[in-house]
Amino acid sequence: MPILLPGDCWFMSALSAITLNPGLLRRVVPDDQDFTRKYIGIFHFRFWQCGEWVDIVVDDQLPVSYDNQLCFSHSRSENEFWSALLEKAYAKLHGSYGALDAGKCYEATEDLSGGVTERFFFQKEEPPRNLFSIIAKAIQRGSLITCSVPGNIEEENESGLVAGHGYCVTGARQCKVNVPWKSHVDLVRLRNPWGDEVEWKGAWSDEAEEWRLVPEEYKKKMKLTAEADGEFWMTFREFLKNFEGVSITSLNPHSLNKEALLCMNDLAAVVNQIYLHQNNLSVTKRKVWEVVTYDGSWVRNSTAGGAPNNVSK
Repeated sequence: MPILLPGDCWFMSALSAITLNPGLLRRVVPDDQDFTRKYIGIFHFRFWQCGEWVDIVVDDQLPVSYDNQLCFSHSRSENEFWSALLEKAYAKLHGSYGALDAGKCYEATEDLSGGVTERFFFQKEEPPRNLFSIIAKAIQRGSLITCSVPGNIEEENESGLVAGHGYCVTGARQCKVNVPWKSHVDLVRLRNPWGDEVEWKGAWSDEAEEWRLVPEEYKKKMKLTAEADGEFWMTFREFLKNFEGVSITSLNPHSLNKEALLCMNDLAAVVNQIYLHQNNLSVTKRKVWEVVTYDGSWVRNSTAGGAPNNVSK
């Protein structure tokens, strides 16, 4: 799991989101390159720019601090460099590392997928009443979902969330609970790209007492863990309260290779979503947007706009 320094969490939260789709990740980070086979000291990565995949080539030199530590994103494993090299390629695409200081998560998810983003705000406007269902459907479609906590400076608060920090949404479930006054609770699973113990500490966090209300067999189906890995569950209500909004980048056929398309959904997860959202989700195993592309160019005095030559000023 990559680690980052303040300023580029928007990019790393997007990168964390595409790791959920191995096929899409391999589209961005081709797996036909390593440090052994015909190694010549360069790597190439792909980003979606202006309607097509663009190859960016970088060398293997990475900036380090005085104590020989990587200056920007890095992995907990000392032998893993793909995230740092990918960030270098992204910095080259935009002109410099400085250009990556502060940005929007959806900008990076679009560059890493070629998808189209829809944004929902929680603090500035009333979100749709069916937003939980929208997010569940988006997960079914393999969309990249990111969000952020309000604030200007990255600083952990009492709840365990980091102000001014980006996260990605990795799951949404109506979880069954063994209480007489309600049958289920809407939960969302989030991932902090830091990948460490900095996680949500409130209700339904990793070792919260609320999990005692959930049958053991159901917790196994949810693959519930209590590791310091940056991933946690929280209620959808707390999600709306603590985050400023959510961005859903929907994938399209032009941005996916065959492997990525086939890996978009796990059948068991889809069946579970259908069971829990019978009135909102269809039975289709896989869904993507349809895309129509028109190629053309701006031509002076024809399609570029402005006053025609025969019009007096």
